[in-house]
Amino acid sequence: MILFNNILFLRLCFLVFFFVSVGSFYFEYFMGLEPCKLCLYQRYLWLTSAIALLFLNLHKQMHIRKKLYLVLFLLILISILSVYHSGIEIGYFSNIITCSSSLGLDATNVQELDQILRSTENNDCAFPKFYFLGFSLANLGAIVSLFLIFYCLINIKYEINNKYEKK
Repeated sequence: MILFNNILFLRLCFLVFFFVSVGSFYFEYFMGLEPCKLCLYQRYLWLTSAIALLFLNLHKQMHIRKKLYLVLFLLILISILSVYHSGIEIGYFSNIITCSSSLGLDATNVQELDQILRSTENNDCAFPKFYFLGFSLANLGAIVSLFLIFYCLINIKYEINNKYEKK
């Protein structure tokens, strides 16, 4: 059944991870969106996952179930960070990771401080800078990662059922 083809799923995950990583660089360097710290952490997880999946897809000796569990672990990490970031944007969570920088805090008078504040871009995690179909990029990352977790769990279940049916 094509829906539960594990090799196809791993390749699909690689493509999703790759395009999310490339997209994050595109939004930063070509569209001028400065990422907050949580966006950068998410980017690092997506990029690390893409590299890991590239090696998993090339490594033929590793059992498919181990690959699926590793992908599930990476997806859970991405989902936790994405849901947390989305929750900060929506206002459900307070941010425990500081998203502001300490640049320019050495102003000696009100005019210098005013100039610093006017020239500094907002880089706070609570304020999304881009929306697509009403969703921020953090929301989209959470939706994609949760969907892939669901699909990965279905593939793992299918893999386990196939193991017992073959015996």
